[in-house]
Amino acid sequence: MGGPTQRRVRRSLVYVGVTVITVCALLSLVEGGASTAIFVADIRALHRDNGLDGALDDTLVGWVGQPGFRVRDVFGAGAGLSHNLFGLRGPGPTSPELSAGKRRIICSGASFAYGLGVGDAETICAMLGRRLRGTETLNMSHPGHGIDQSFLWYQRDAERWPHQVHLLGFTWDDLERVMRRSYLGQGKPMLERRNGRLVAANVPVPRGSGSGFWSTVTTGASRLRLAQRFQGGSDPEAGREPDLIPADAWDVATGVFLESLTLSPGRHSALVLVYLPTSLERLPDAGNARRARLAEFARSQRLDFVDLTLDLRAVSPDSSAWFFITPNQPVKGVSGQYTAAGHAWVAERLASHLASTPGIAVALRIGVARAERVP
Repeated sequence: MGGPTQRRVRRSLVYVGVTVITVCALLSLVEGGASTAIFVADIRALHRDNGLDGALDDTLVGWVGQPGFRVRDVFGAGAGLSHNLFGLRGPGPTSPELSAGKRRIICSGASFAYGLGVGDAETICAMLGRRLRGTETLNMSHPGHGIDQSFLWYQRDAERWPHQVHLLGFTWDDLERVMRRSYLGQGKPMLERRNGRLVAANVPVPRGSGSGFWSTVTTGASRLRLAQRFQGGSDPEAGREPDLIPADAWDVATGVFLESLTLSPGRHSALVLVYLPTSLERLPDAGNARRARLAEFARSQRLDFVDLTLDLRAVSPDSSAWFFITPNQPVKGVSGQYTAAGHAWVAERLASHLASTPGIAVALRIGVARAERVP
């Protein structure tokens, strides 16, 4: 009896083993197919909504807004994207001249300041203009820019636009982009500190090599689980010290801040640096040391620096979650950007700061025309 019993046990074990292997193989195919479908969707979204569709090659800045660019309902019904005749986000202003009694704020930055994911009227800059009566806002921002490009664009073109305040808004990614020579295959300038001054290198900026799509594919591929396994985990920041500030990035960034400040007197404007927190910085300890270093530098140089991170953390988590576009929302390809509610919150905080800063309040005549709240 031992012989037949052992054979039956072996057959049963083989059957169980084959069944387990078959089920695992089917699950792997399903998971792989799902990952592939997500990968393809990511590629389409990233390639379509990276913010460079409305860009114009620029030999100094790398790219700027394409004049007259317009797409209806690109971020949802009624949420269109347009550039005015000067390539600046939104329909106005139509002329550099300021109307009698008007004041102006120029907003510089990248995708968060530009408003990637929301309509023209829902950006920080546009909402700030509505909160401060008699103030016109000019959105001189563009997706993908590092703070080096924001500086170069403002330095070259903003002089013809009379303004009283220059808001330079940036995230940590925007700061670290000063170390890169390209963005999604599109060439960009590099700033270097020489004898204490910033000098633009890699200019004239070479045109995109046509590798933008493949750079997008690489970005999408990095999200696949197989790629993440080879990279050592699913977190792209794994193994990296979150509070480390690369020396080269810090050197160029501080140069940008100081040289932006030197432009202010000649343009009769006040510089305000604005740190725009991302959804990751809702966490209590994220980036604290590097932001503290920024704040200390700003104090030492008497720079007006607004860090909205602690304000964001003071908002209840269930409310602040609504400030950011999530992957499962209808707007694809712009996950992590501010929602209209996020832009409104930032605009309200900035309006309060400007109104409570004596020199700026006088320049914008906020003491006469007080800041208004918009529902």
